[in-house]
Parts: sequence; structure tokens; C-alpha cells
Amino acid sequence: GVANTQWPMTEDDAHINYPSLAAVRLLTVLAQGSKQIAESIVEKATITLRFLVTSPDTACDNLKRRAYALQLETLKLVRVLACYGFIVPTLEDLQEPLMDWLRSVLGNDSSNMNCTIASTAIGLLEVLLYAAADPHKTVPAHAIDWHQPTAYLPAITAVLRCSRDRHQALYESALGYLGTWASHIALFPPEL
Repeated sequence: GVANTQWPMTEDDAHINYPSLAAVRLLTVLAQGSKQIAESIVEKATITLRFLVTSPDTACDNLKRRAYALQLETLKLVRVLACYGFIVPTLEDLQEPLMDWLRSVLGNDSSNMNCTIASTAIGLLEVLLYAAADPHKTVPAHAIDWHQPTAYLPAITAVLRCSRDRHQALYESALGYLGTWASHIALFPPEL
């Protein structure tokens, strides 16, 4: 499960109850089934947010891979819920981790895992752009403002520039975000 588990994974001890990656994956798959199912999962998803705000780098070496996988799967879960309009975390809560994920891929030494997490995070931001374009459809209503997901535009533009020839999925995620932003430009013209 994910409730009543210890995080971060700082000790490699079989007696410690760490979060289950399979449980988070199950929540993600279930949430994809219908809006009604997703709504019943929102509360459980809130428990998983700790996997986003605490870096997997704090995990002991033997559990780092699992910690990164939990973070990635949690991002996927939050994205699925956002597709239905359920805004689980506020972007203020995720600002530091989001910027860390985006910064991590700007250098030449970014790992595949960092690129995958950044790509998934950009996908979440793209979905949040759609939600922010019509905040009356979010739960709770007005849980997101247009300026929140667009605040990442400069960082995502930098990711787009540096990922062009290096990581196709990351490049495509950045293009998707920019395409979504541009499709709403008539409603929300940029401030000059």
C-alpha cells in the first residue's frame, strides 16, 4: 500500500514498511477507468504527494531506483486525475520539485530517468494548461489559474532548446506544452 508507510526510503531494511510501487500503479490504472473511479481515488492520491516533494536522492543506494519509480508513477497518477479536472496538489507545492526536474535535464549529463520524469512533469503541466483555460471545470472550481502553469514557459522553452537532438520524448513533451499554450493565446494573450 501507500498509507502508513515510511518515506523517504533511507534504510535498506526488510522490516520497514515502504510504499508499494504496484499500489501506486494500480491507483493510476484504476483512475484511468472513469471519472467516477478517479474521484474516489483523489483522497488516496493525496497521500502519494510526499513522493513528489521529497527527492528520491535521499533514499539509500539500494532503493533509489524504486524511489524514482514511485515518483514517476505518482506524477502519472496526478496527471490522470488532472485530465478529469481533479487538481490534487497546488502548483505552489510542486514548484521546487518541478523546477528541479526541469533543471536536471538542461545539462549534458542528464540521465534517462531525469529526462523521463521531466517529460512526465511537462505532460502534467500541459494538462494543467487545459484545466486553467476553463477553471470552472476543475474540482475544486478555480483550483488553478492560467498564470500558474504558464509560469514554467521560460523553463520549458529552455528544455525544448536543449533536448532537440538528445531526448525525443522530452522534446515532444515540451512541444506539446508549447502547442497547448499557443492554442489558448487568443484567450490569454501574453503580457508584453
